[in-house]
Amino acid sequence: MTRTLCEDLYERGHSLYEAARYDDAYAAFVQLVEHDPHNPLGLQAAGAAAQARGKYEIALGFYASLLVTTKDPLHAMRFAECLLKLGKLEQAREALDIARTLCVGKKHDAVREHCATLQRQASRG
Repeated sequence: MTRTLCEDLYERGHSLYEAARYDDAYAAFVQLVEHDPHNPLGLQAAGAAAQARGKYEIALGFYASLLVTTKDPLHAMRFAECLLKLGKLEQAREALDIARTLCVGKKHDAVREHCATLQRQASRG
């Protein structure tokens, strides 16, 4: 698959995701990940589409790949969201701790704030 085809596939998946056609978006993003399993954008998109479909265990797999290859707190936060949905509160709190540790400066203010909200949810159990 050429770079142009990969870009087209991502754009198609993104359009489907924006239209709330999560099953179709997921299929497009999985195709992208199958072609390039280390592409962070493809992994993030596939994880988001799986999460939007309520397939939290599947989303965790995509986000886990990102956690070991990037230092973006967004991925740890999304990982924690899925764990919360699955009722894995202790693991979610640990993921939120990691996400907050990765938040640096104002560019991560929104992630930091959402992590605080998720932390309150995890504490209520």
